[in-house]
Amino acid sequence: MMKALFVTLVASLLAVTCPLWSAEYKTDLLEEMATAMKIDQQMKDLQEGIHWKRFSYNGKKLSVIIHDGRVDHIGIALFTPFQRRILGQKDIINFVERYMLECILPLKRPKSVDTKMREDKVVFRKGSLSYITDIVSSDTTYSFSSENRFGKQMIIQWSKESKPVCEVVFPIDFELLNGTNMLENERRIVEDLHRTKSVSITSVPLSADGMKRSIATGHYLYHGENYYTEQLNTNKYYEKDATGKLRLTCDSRFPLESVSNLMTTTAFRQDTDVNITLTKYGMKKENFKIKLGQLTSYMLKNGCKIFFGIMSFDGNKVTSEVIYKNESLGYHHVMKAEIDISILEGKEGTINARLTAYLPTSRLMYLFDELKI
Repeated sequence: MMKALFVTLVASLLAVTCPLWSAEYKTDLLEEMATAMKIDQQMKDLQEGIHWKRFSYNGKKLSVIIHDGRVDHIGIALFTPFQRRILGQKDIINFVERYMLECILPLKRPKSVDTKMREDKVVFRKGSLSYITDIVSSDTTYSFSSENRFGKQMIIQWSKESKPVCEVVFPIDFELLNGTNMLENERRIVEDLHRTKSVSITSVPLSADGMKRSIATGHYLYHGENYYTEQLNTNKYYEKDATGKLRLTCDSRFPLESVSNLMTTTAFRQDTDVNITLTKYGMKKENFKIKLGQLTSYMLKNGCKIFFGIMSFDGNKVTSEVIYKNESLGYHHVMKAEIDISILEGKEGTINARLTAYLPTSRLMYLFDELKI
């Protein structure tokens, strides 16, 4: 009898402290919003995909998105699933829908909505918050347009019969657009890296047309983009196999070209361990290990363009700099990595790296001086 009572008591305590029915959320803010609207328990039963106008708050229809098994978005249903596909600006659409809902929810905030919007630098040039939440949200015939101002500011506009009726301006700032702060970002990037599955998302050109061939090595260079300097780029290096088909170079005889391919694609050696020291807010550090395939897949799936540069090479080890740039969300991750070229031959080994995450793109011009790498 006592044993059964003890088991029941323990189970009850676990149910209170660790509810098995809780949904997973992309951010803390999304969980707070779901709780405030009392729809948090319903989130756990949703299937993968977009749930448009299935939920409401104070008469306003909502858009909820489940992605990779967790709540990825909650906002006012301003855009239909069709409009989302046509416009193709997921990050901006999610921000606008979520932010407009966030402003009218009874969340625990120390400041008024007006003060919040002023500090967030979200400005209505035409229309108002109530116009969007009351009028635009109930009429999907409004046309929508956006303008990215030099990667620093976004201007969005709704029009009716070609006449602009609402215009909003806001900064391209990751913390604002994602609804997080730096402490949460640093916590979540480690969690999300570990939950990422390595996938092959590397394409190989069908021909070498337009590529430059090295006389010294025989490699074909696909010249990509440069970032800040010519040495930091998205270049890819190819060679032809016995059948004449192009393939990405992976050969210790050509270490610099191969390491560049290794760190910017998911084509080979993706089971290699990467020992990462994450430099965190307040001069703190966190050490963790991840597979290279998970790291690169995470960055590519989250819309980052990968720039790679050689810092030094001693014949056995390449010291490099990698920048993962997300233009639409206004941030970049910066990583200094040391790679033993024996990895290229399939031998066991690790990559040692130091990562600084979520640096604002606007600070790029000071990058090398600040990080001293």
